[in-house]
Amino acid sequence: MDPVTDRLLVVSGVVVCWRFDVLPRWALAILVARELLMVALGRYGLTHGVELRINWPGRVSVAPLMGALFFAMAGLGGVAEVLLYIGLALALVASALYVRSGRVQLRARAGS
Repeated sequence: MDPVTDRLLVVSGVVVCWRFDVLPRWALAILVARELLMVALGRYGLTHGVELRINWPGRVSVAPLMGALFFAMAGLGGVAEVLLYIGLALALVASALYVRSGRVQLRARAGS
């Protein structure tokens, strides 16, 4: 449940930041798309026996992303924007690593 809770928290913060236009909407849209993709791929992976471990870029991306949402709502837009870009870059790297790992496992299962 922890990954689902993290994603819901991020999406909730994005909704507030989008509504009040305190962070670049294009970056928020990418973040939400990434979060929704990870939920969908995670569900797909679970039903196909893929076991993914949390990777370091994914682990590290949480702090700047959560911080970006907090600082944006607190009125520190410059700090928030920098943290958003750092967290988003790390999250996208983590996503690529998750997809790669999942594909390797699915190919291994298909070959056995």
